[in-house]
Amino acid sequence: MENIIHTDRRRAIAAVVAINLAMAAIPPLLAMRVAYEEFLLLYGMIGLLLAVTAYLRLWRRSFLMMASESHVLLLFTCIPLVAISYFAMRLDMPIADRILGLADRQLGFSTPVFVKFLSGHPAVAATLAYSYAMLGPQTLLMPFLLHAGGAGDRVYRFTFAFVLFNVVALLCAIPFPSHGALVGQGVDPRSFTWISLRETFSFIAILEQVRNAPWFVLNSETMSGIITFPSIHAGSAALFIWAVWPCRPLIRYPVVALNLVMMVSALSCGGHYLVDVIAGDLLALGAAWLSRKRIAMAFPGLGGARAFLPQRRPDRVLQ
Repeated sequence: MENIIHTDRRRAIAAVVAINLAMAAIPPLLAMRVAYEEFLLLYGMIGLLLAVTAYLRLWRRSFLMMASESHVLLLFTCIPLVAISYFAMRLDMPIADRILGLADRQLGFSTPVFVKFLSGHPAVAATLAYSYAMLGPQTLLMPFLLHAGGAGDRVYRFTFAFVLFNVVALLCAIPFPSHGALVGQGVDPRSFTWISLRETFSFIAILEQVRNAPWFVLNSETMSGIITFPSIHAGSAALFIWAVWPCRPLIRYPVVALNLVMMVSALSCGGHYLVDVIAGDLLALGAAWLSRKRIAMAFPGLGGARAFLPQRRPDRVLQ
């Protein structure tokens, strides 16, 4: 078991290193700059967590060290993942709302009908809005939920799968820039009080700025979710369900229920097409499947990081 945890950890580190290197190399090629100076607070938090991780390793607090290091890795991906999404849209591919809308019609789903249903059921709309906001909190709580549910050995595997899913999803988004299902299907968001106008319209303005500006700077003001296909929320929900499935029922079933609702919320709060949700779920399942494979490391040199891992004593069980 410990060997598997070590392997999962090295792959998670390799994935995070790779996307940070990509973030450093790609922007100049696309006339774009990341304003790192505006994200000093985030990097300060990462530095603090690194210090906590080192302290926990020194005192052999195995699980807490794994949770702290997992948070470091996940936080280290925040800026790179947003940057990669902007790189994808910077390539200025044709707007794909017509194609995505056609796919939804082939699936028998209508965004206007769904929105009208929610307008008559405010409690359902509020529940969807609440679940949609749970992406960030669940991501940070997942190491603790896995440990509490008796599946603490999956912390690094979840971290690797989460990073892998996001990177692949953002690459798949390149041919499918979209204004979202609400706008693309002719829904007037101003007609429905439960729809966030800011989320609906502000991302479109930023998307067009990313696509058309001669030079673009990613900073705290322009940072936004501008990817619709595939749905990151839906895929993340599928990953959360996969991660907690081996956990105790007290952890498993509430998380499964919350994330099934979060998948649906992507259609309303996220303005996604149904095909966005399906694509996100399929990519997440693919990332989960790959995380189970003993894939060769992309950076063999990181094998030296083994010395940093918690060493299990013969008379102790890794917590």
